[in-house]
Amino acid sequence: MKSSHCLLVVLILAALAISPCWSNDNGQAAQSASKGTARPLLNSERIKQKFGSYGIDVLKDDGAVRISSLYSLQQGQKVTRTLAVVVYAPSIPAPIQQEHQAIIAGGSIGEVFARSGWLVKKENLYIGEISASADFDEIYALMGESGEVDLAVNIYKLAVCKEGTCFAYATISEVHHPDYLGLSDLGEIYGGPKAAGEPRAKKERDVQLALDLTLAALAAP
Repeated sequence: MKSSHCLLVVLILAALAISPCWSNDNGQAAQSASKGTARPLLNSERIKQKFGSYGIDVLKDDGAVRISSLYSLQQGQKVTRTLAVVVYAPSIPAPIQQEHQAIIAGGSIGEVFARSGWLVKKENLYIGEISASADFDEIYALMGESGEVDLAVNIYKLAVCKEGTCFAYATISEVHHPDYLGLSDLGEIYGGPKAAGEPRAKKERDVQLALDLTLAALAAP
């Protein structure tokens, strides 16, 4: 990663550590698991459903941030369908430490938690579009794009729930291949950004920090 982008990532992480995107009370979210609702598709399931295959390559994981390529195979070649930038919670609660270790080892977040019986819950923070830029040529190459294109992005807080207890796990930014998910698709899936639960100013600041980190990752994965 280029030195300027490294510095940007360090500054953003410092800001996130001071003003995290999640609220935690001894690691336990102040909400209970929903009961009697159908589980929405995981991103991994959605990619496999649409393209017939799914895999994950972890491009970076330093214990605080993970950058990964969620891909499908096209004529035997990996095509990134989602670039995911994950900012882990400052501390991982003991009940999900085993799953966290599996994720650090390269596991797909949703799949790891689902296998262990955890319900994955997402609180949508932002849906938008990242304008085309020559700075993102490495990502376009991963996506099999020959030119610069606008990319849809969504940011959300992820928590996992079981037996009435939820734990905050990460804030995640996902940048999507234009043939996979666009703005209208994200609107249908997430229903638009929701601002409930936190003051508007804090929500907007957290979203901007996550966007800045995502842009840094796009420019130098």
